[in-house]
Amino acid sequence: MKFLTWFRVSVFLLAFAWTAFGQADNQGSVGYGILLDNSFSMIPAAETVKFFGEEFVHQVPADSEISLFAFKSSGFIAYFDLVQSWGKDKEKFINKIDGLGPKGGKTELRTAIDRAGKKFLSKDEHFAERILLIVTDGDDKVSSISVEDLIANLKSEKVKVFVVGLVNNLPVDRKDKKGQITDARKNATDFLTRLADSTGGAAIFPKDGENITHIVTTLLNQK
Repeated sequence: MKFLTWFRVSVFLLAFAWTAFGQADNQGSVGYGILLDNSFSMIPAAETVKFFGEEFVHQVPADSEISLFAFKSSGFIAYFDLVQSWGKDKEKFINKIDGLGPKGGKTELRTAIDRAGKKFLSKDEHFAERILLIVTDGDDKVSSISVEDLIANLKSEKVKVFVVGLVNNLPVDRKDKKGQITDARKNATDFLTRLADSTGGAAIFPKDGENITHIVTTLLNQK
């Protein structure tokens, strides 16, 4: 009887220790989501977007889980696309990025960012940190989710946003839906800066010709 009791207690303690070990191991990992804007407005910077995406993959720690997001098109809308789900095979992610092509339609950028944030929750992993890396011009004409709701969702999901803002090709005098002249470049810069700052991340707006490796290193060092 004493032996049976001892055996049951030993099994219970072993199971408890194994569960605790697994949770502690998961809690020490970092999840990196990478959202690359391959929508129509980014065609002039399409190769640059890929270079940034590949450099992100190269520089994140080898034991990190990565997920890759981009856009696909339907009709007149460019919407969220899960390109490659969570994994650690960097070569696979590099090949997926290399195969990305431009997608037509108006960009649902805020919606895509919101869906990318939620992908962290679909992963059965207790990440110590959830980092969303975005390369985009920040332009969005059709998303239904507001900036305020997007930020609230990301903060609730504990996702930090780090942005490379390629805004230089956006016009400074574009008509909005009401026919008023607006500075699209400033609006995109303000949005991306607010998004990063509000979630505990950072935003960088590189000038043409800046070294991509250095930019990515600088951004990731702010994590």
